[in-house]
Amino acid sequence: MKWDKVMRDVFFYLVGVLFLLGFFALSSFIIYHAVPAGNEQLIGGVLETLKNGAILILGYFYGSSSGSSKKTDIIAKNGKDENPIQ
Repeated sequence: MKWDKVMRDVFFYLVGVLFLLGFFALSSFIIYHAVPAGNEQLIGGVLETLKNGAILILGYFYGSSSGSSKKTDIIAKNGKDENPIQ
């Protein structure tokens, strides 16, 4: 495995984990602490953005992008598709 691919994978996993931790940390904070008056809309917008990012991250790692990435790796390794559709 090439070093640049390893670093790319580590970067993707690290960003995904940090993003998800941020989402759960902010969600936990909102559950256990009162949001200051006047900041409800701001906190709601940030939480909504983090929620949408979490959905995209989970979709990438466990959805169709994951299978597409694996197929691309197989094609690059073998030079052809192992299971061609006929």
